[in-house]
Amino acid sequence: MKRLKAKNLKEQNYIDIVKLLKIGNYSRADLAYNLELSKASISVLVEDLINMGIVYEKCGGQSSSLGGKKPILLDINKNIGYFLAVHFRRELCHIAIVNLENEIVYEYKMEAVINKDYKITFNPIIKKIKDIMSKHKDKKIFSLGISVPGKTGKKNNLLIDCMGIPEWKNIPLKEYIEKNINIEVIIDRYACAMLTYNILEEMKKYMPIQTSSVYVYLSNWLGVSVSNNGKILYGTHDTAANYSHTIVTDSNYICSCGKKGCWESVASIKAFMKELQNKSDKYKDLTFDDIITNYKNDEMVIDTYKNFLAYWVSIGIYNIVNTFDPEIIFIGGEMLYLGNDFINEIKNNIKNKFNSYNFLTEIKIIENFKKIEIHAAASIAIYDFYNNSLYKHISAK
Repeated sequence: MKRLKAKNLKEQNYIDIVKLLKIGNYSRADLAYNLELSKASISVLVEDLINMGIVYEKCGGQSSSLGGKKPILLDINKNIGYFLAVHFRRELCHIAIVNLENEIVYEYKMEAVINKDYKITFNPIIKKIKDIMSKHKDKKIFSLGISVPGKTGKKNNLLIDCMGIPEWKNIPLKEYIEKNINIEVIIDRYACAMLTYNILEEMKKYMPIQTSSVYVYLSNWLGVSVSNNGKILYGTHDTAANYSHTIVTDSNYICSCGKKGCWESVASIKAFMKELQNKSDKYKDLTFDDIITNYKNDEMVIDTYKNFLAYWVSIGIYNIVNTFDPEIIFIGGEMLYLGNDFINEIKNNIKNKFNSYNFLTEIKIIENFKKIEIHAAASIAIYDFYNNSLYKHISAK
């Protein structure tokens, strides 16, 4: 096993201290105990972090039952630096500046005009990003996180594809944006961004994270992301957890990928609308928004989402549970607008109808998923900061 060099070990100690302070306020003695380091070593490391500006002495803690001097507690300077976030959703682009605690200090929404040439689409977005950076010169921007509705290559840094834009194949989007704004860009797919957001929320409770979790996005397309011990699973070829295109039926349902029987072909909003429209001409020219607004209580609509859509959604989620045995599954997406009866049908199917053993996985519905999408994009950059680039940024101050 390759041993850490002294410099790398010191950098890791800095990172561990900052991660631990993300949970709460600790004294130097608390840090030494939790990280199993000597008090002298912690004192030196903390002094370095204070001089760098990332940690500060907050206030005195509570004395022990024996009395004595109150311990000095430490906290993270959440405004030591900032991150740009871009949530790109084809026709919509949401841009924000956030601090280290993912609190929005500025945001802007703009329409995106899709062109076959990705550069033409992103040039106005890049221009706006540069305008925002110019107006906020007083804020040190560490990096930019961008979430996209498609597949990304973490090793080759390419946007492999983008949902609904067939011309965008293996495009160097990261490189193109970086060249124009001169800061590091980290790109990830939407489902991974949403799960990363929840990982950062878990980091506020305990460290290290020693559980697995899954995020499932239910909409016109399905997205799945899986984490283990606080790290997203990408796989050898960046295709891990691609459950939307696993085969769940031998029927003739055709997926957008061209295959028959994919989970997405029977468990997406598109599949639901197709099934509903095949049942009655009443729904032929309606959109999913029309159904939610005016027809959600129709008997045929209820029957279709309970006995068709919820059934197939449950099949896929149950397969995910059996594969990864996660502690928690987060579920978000426009499909949730069908309401509590739809959600409860899924939960009942997974826990009771399909289950043959003691079901332990918690299912958490993310009803405010729209509100956290921009925070999820920011989480891509913040997570990278905590785990990969913290020392690089703070030592340069």
